[in-house]
Amino acid sequence: MSTVTYYWTAKTGDGWETTPEYMYDNVLTNYAETNNDGEYEDLITNNCPGADLGIITKVELRVYGYGDGGDWIDLYPFNTSYKLTPGTSPDWTAYVDITDDDDAPAPWGWSDIQNLDVRVQYEKLGGPSVMYCAKVEMRVTYYTKPGTNNFNGDSNCCALWSFDNGALLTDDKGGNDLTNVGSVTQSTACMEGDRSAEFDGGGQRLQITNADLDSGFPLKSGDTN
Repeated sequence: MSTVTYYWTAKTGDGWETTPEYMYDNVLTNYAETNNDGEYEDLITNNCPGADLGIITKVELRVYGYGDGGDWIDLYPFNTSYKLTPGTSPDWTAYVDITDDDDAPAPWGWSDIQNLDVRVQYEKLGGPSVMYCAKVEMRVTYYTKPGTNNFNGDSNCCALWSFDNGALLTDDKGGNDLTNVGSVTQSTACMEGDRSAEFDGGGQRLQITNADLDSGFPLKSGDTN
């Protein structure tokens, strides 16, 4: 597995009370500040170029900042809040995993990473205090797509079912497309291409009848092969 990190570079709206632009200037010694409970800053536009690096397996967020050690910074990448507790001195918080959020894409794509916005909201739990935030970071864990075998020049290969995204039933070599019985799905866990077939049991299968096989298909009944 490999990881890559991104950060936000712009906001929309007013943001935190003092120097809100410091939350996205990529300088860890500059801080956006607020002491207003519930005040938020909506970060838009991160520095992910959207290039496809591989299959995404995890997406996490963290912040760099500090406070009184008891108050929270709530992150809203979707509708659910993820609560982080900065310490009393400047440092990174722990990561929170947003991969399987109820409103997250499934599966994640790189355009989803590129277009992800996040609300950064201060939640005051105690008395008078100020929260400081210098940066919000996103970490993406992924693995590189393996290469795909190429049988185009192999006359001995009569069919190839790669189960790639959007082509679960497609024969990449001939006309031997499959029929889905029992709602077989696709998974991003694969050793080749970008998807695999996922069977949950209960009679699920992918099949093709003898009559639908290409002429000359090995062992096709009633055909010369």
